[in-house]
Amino acid sequence: MAADAARPGGWALLLSALAAFLLVPATPLVQSIAPVRDAPWLVVTALAACTVVGWGAGGRGWLALMWVALAIGLLAVSPVVRPTYLGLERGWAVLLAASFGIVCKTSPPTMPFFPRALTALALTVSIAGMLAVATPGAVRASADAVRSDVAARPNAAVAWMRTTEQSPEWQQWRASPIGTSLDEGVQTVDGVLASLPDDAIPFFPALLALESLAALALAWGLYHRISRARLGDHLGALRDFRFNDQLAWGLIAGIVLFLLPTGGAWRGTGMNLMLFFGALYTVRGLGVLVWFLDAAHAAAPARVLLAIAATVLSAPAIVGLGLLGLGDTWMDWRHRPGGATSRPTT
Repeated sequence: MAADAARPGGWALLLSALAAFLLVPATPLVQSIAPVRDAPWLVVTALAACTVVGWGAGGRGWLALMWVALAIGLLAVSPVVRPTYLGLERGWAVLLAASFGIVCKTSPPTMPFFPRALTALALTVSIAGMLAVATPGAVRASADAVRSDVAARPNAAVAWMRTTEQSPEWQQWRASPIGTSLDEGVQTVDGVLASLPDDAIPFFPALLALESLAALALAWGLYHRISRARLGDHLGALRDFRFNDQLAWGLIAGIVLFLLPTGGAWRGTGMNLMLFFGALYTVRGLGVLVWFLDAAHAAAPARVLLAIAATVLSAPAIVGLGLLGLGDTWMDWRHRPGGATSRPTT
């Protein structure tokens, strides 16, 4: 792209997404299951890679040097609590950023962001896998480091709940007839919150991949707002989000591996594929829903009520959006006869 290409739209939505990405991993329910706890690492290193590629495309050299220095400083000054897991986090962040930079450098300007991000993620996984296989004991050491780190993380949700249960007000409420009948439910929630970190460990590969894609999207959006050297088209609207329909085979492969009576690593691989591609199709389904709401000129109160209903019925809503996104592979809801413009790019 030309070095003097105009910057894309406003900052409000991007900064809101960035704030959510940085703050959500610190919330009580997420802090114990987020693969990369220091989320800024992923964004800053990916942004540094973008600025380096942009420098070669006619961008400002000082911008690239500033972000590279910031990335190095951020990785260097982090406190070392558990060195093995910290090394894994740093290595993944650097490897992901380098892969994304290579993909951006070698991709045609017309290639949308999402295929670049998926290619960079696949390259990162491939390189990390080869390094793990080539290093004796690396796989077991990595798994032990993950379990050790998760076990040492503070579980604020459990701490808050158990502190609340010891308060006089809670004890008085528990002694009432209503409190007695609901006490078992409270204990069940306590048990779920306490076991959540251990239950999430098998899904760390998929969670790490999803967290990495989100970081790359934020870095891409930020780069095209601070630099005039374009690497490609800016991020499209959620209502237009779609991807190659062949990715449905990833979800199908996950289901097959999960259902096969092999167990062990193959079953775990299937669960991670189901989570990863299921999340992508859920976002695609959300894009279809937003498109329908826009097409129907839905008023703000209707959207708020729908959001509240989706929050209350979170699990069914997620499944429904995933099925809607998966159905879009064959039905192409947004571009059926009678209502569509040309296919969007993502």
